[in-house]
Amino acid sequence: MNKKARRLALNSIITLKAKAGELMGIQDITIHAPKTKDAQEILKNI
Repeated sequence: MNKKARRLALNSIITLKAKAGELMGIQDITIHAPKTKDAQEILKNI
């Protein structure tokens, strides 16, 4: 799959999810250390 087609497909999916209300934005998260365990805990609590 070429880059242009991949980008268009990604944009299409994001647009569909946003219109369906299935897209969530996250802002102002402070991560003290780049650890997967910490990131999982933050995402689980959302």
